[in-house]
Amino acid sequence: MQELSDIGTNLYEALFSDELKQEFAQFRAEPAGQRSLLIISDDPWIPWEMARPAGIDASGRTYVDPPLCETFRLARWLAGPGAPDQVVMQHGVWVAPTDNLQAAKIESDYFADLHRRQWAIELEGPLRTAPEVETRFVEGQTEFFHFSCHGNINTDDPNESKLKLDAGMYLRPSQITGAKKIGLSQSRPMVFLNACHAGRVGFGLTQLGGWAQRFLAAGASAFIGSQWEIRDELAAQFAQEFYNRLWGLDQFADQGPAPLGEALYAARMSIKQADPANPTWLAYVLYGDPLGRVLLG
Repeated sequence: MQELSDIGTNLYEALFSDELKQEFAQFRAEPAGQRSLLIISDDPWIPWEMARPAGIDASGRTYVDPPLCETFRLARWLAGPGAPDQVVMQHGVWVAPTDNLQAAKIESDYFADLHRRQWAIELEGPLRTAPEVETRFVEGQTEFFHFSCHGNINTDDPNESKLKLDAGMYLRPSQITGAKKIGLSQSRPMVFLNACHAGRVGFGLTQLGGWAQRFLAAGASAFIGSQWEIRDELAAQFAQEFYNRLWGLDQFADQGPAPLGEALYAARMSIKQADPANPTWLAYVLYGDPLGRVLLG
């Protein structure tokens, strides 16, 4: 935990200019509450979520804050048109190969239970092969994709970082092109890649690459992924906590659907409480409007 803290304060020193530190010091002095923070950046992958502001406040006292993702309902977006404040969901699929980790089966069972309930979103799955998934991209009628599978980052060309599916097949960011990209631009889905390194972004051969950039460039309304290898049991817990809050299910039914940023924040804190020294709780990133809400059915 001390090592994670040291990494966070070093990131703050490296990422925040003196001018930005002064602005942030004034911002952090404002009354606390459920505050959101949106970072607009096309830079290669930077773990903003881990950064821990440190300094001296107006009274002369030193401080080291928690990581940004623990203080704020933190989200990211790329430069250009802003993130939509509403994510429409009528049809969704979950993708879970047969040779997955045991914890991934927990996620699949979660969606299967929702499917049996004939819930507000028409769910189908599990999809297991690349052609099945690509067909859904092309059709342009699926507003929600959840992937629970192994992922590997290609640091030389992030557009070739792949997700492992059945029958020896892989899905790569570079495959989101042509008719698949057009279909995604029609459905504007929310995409959750609960896989190792799924949220990482880097420079491709000619442009910014990676899953997040590809889906957002195709018109996705929101994207959730992980920046590094994650513990599968915590990943399954995170997903269920996130969706139950986002959709207002089970124990959260009386509260109704929560904003994207709030649902992700609560899920993050849940797995931190389960294992605070494991950096899985810091790995997740949200690309989207932290105040955005889901419109069901």
